[in-house]
Formats: sequence, structure tokens, C-alpha cells
Amino acid sequence: MQTDQLYRDSNLTTFYDFDNTWSEDYDQYLKLAEEARTVLDLGCGTGTLSAALCRNNKEVVGVDYSEEMLAIAKTKTNEVKWVQGDARTLDLGQKFDLIILSGHVFQVFLNAEDRKAVLLTIKRHLNEHGVFIFDSRNPVPKEWESWTKEQSLRTFIHPFFGKVIGWNTFRLEKEVVIYGTFYDVLASGTIYNAYSGITFPTYEEISRLIRESGLKQNHLFGSWKMDNFVSNSPEMIFVGSLIKEFEI
Repeated sequence: MQTDQLYRDSNLTTFYDFDNTWSEDYDQYLKLAEEARTVLDLGCGTGTLSAALCRNNKEVVGVDYSEEMLAIAKTKTNEVKWVQGDARTLDLGQKFDLIILSGHVFQVFLNAEDRKAVLLTIKRHLNEHGVFIFDSRNPVPKEWESWTKEQSLRTFIHPFFGKVIGWNTFRLEKEVVIYGTFYDVLASGTIYNAYSGITFPTYEEISRLIRESGLKQNHLFGSWKMDNFVSNSPEMIFVGSLIKEFEI
């Protein structure tokens, strides 16, 4: 699991919401959460999705490892219970109707042991009829190859820093993709940057870990259009539940 500057340095976390605006995956999470009364958002980051979920009279708990990200989340609403914690070891002593890991959070866990630990946390907190949802980029299209400065260059306006140019870089270190995130504040000429590690586990590995963790996969979507997964789909969106005793 990463503890890099991108999520722990307040100079960098201030850019997060302006570089990661509301997108169609959040719309789908809201739709999928319609029937749930209680929601656990693991890896909630700056809390944008958690805050939206609680507007529909849901009891929402948002958990993140980064105190700096949670500090931003707490400015958005006091209706969510914000918890600083590790998704691998979390034990809230509470069950939920829905557990989500959005924004490819699953990929920050860099080995199979950690990924299974997160799935066991899901099992520990899911109620009898509960549902879990998480996404992970499909490794087959090799999306990371587009994370070059030329292909990722973007501009946004920050309320304090003004115009900011952002871009990414990447390099491979065995099974880990190390991606750089850069923010050039034009007014001052200051460039903020950080390097993060993520993995691209295969469908076969994730599916196996789900089963080994006492969970089952009910649906697998290949994009946020909610179409069926095929081998070259950009996303792997897993929707599942607990394995019942009679299914073992």
C-alpha cells in the first residue's frame, strides 16, 4: 500500500479535487447504492462520493489512510462519519448494506497478501444481504502506456494558485507501475510532484482472491457504461456479496 506524498502532503492534496472532478463512475455508484441504507466507503480520499451518498439519507462511513485527504473531506460535510484507518486491518464492529472502493483504490495494494486482506475487511463488514463494489483497471489494454507528459497534459484553475498545468509520467518496476504526478503553478513557477506505485492485477487473480476471502462475484462490468466485461475492456468492475453456507 502506498503512503506517498501525493496523498500525504497537504501541498499536493490541495490539487486533488481540481484534477479529479466528478465523473461517470460516481454517477453509477450512486445508482448502485440506491437501495442501501448503510454504506462503507473504503479509501474515500477527499470524500466527494461519500458526501454525495449521505445526501440521500444514508448512514455513510468514509475511511482513508491519509489524514491530509480526510482533512479535506471533513470540510464537505459533517453528516459522514470520517475514520482514519487502514483498509487491510480495519474493524469497525459494524455491518453495512454496501461497501465500495472507488477510483481504483484496489490497485494501491501492491501484493496479493494485501489485496486479500482488503477483501477480508469487506467480508468482515458486509451484512448478510450486503453488496460490495470495486473497480480495478484491466491490465490488458496497458493504460499506463498513455501516462506520458504529451498524452496526459491538462490545465485547471485552482482557487488559490490560479492556473495549473498537470501531467503524468510512468516507469515499470517489475509488476508495479510507478507514475509521476506533476503540477506546475504558472503564477509562481513552482512545480509540485510526487511518485506513486500501483499494480494491475489480472481478472483471474482478483476472482480467485474474492473466492478465497469468502465472497462471490455476482456481476463483472467492463466499463462505467455498465457493459459486460470482455478481454480488452478498460475496467473490471466487480459487484458481489457474501458466500452463503449452502453455496460453499
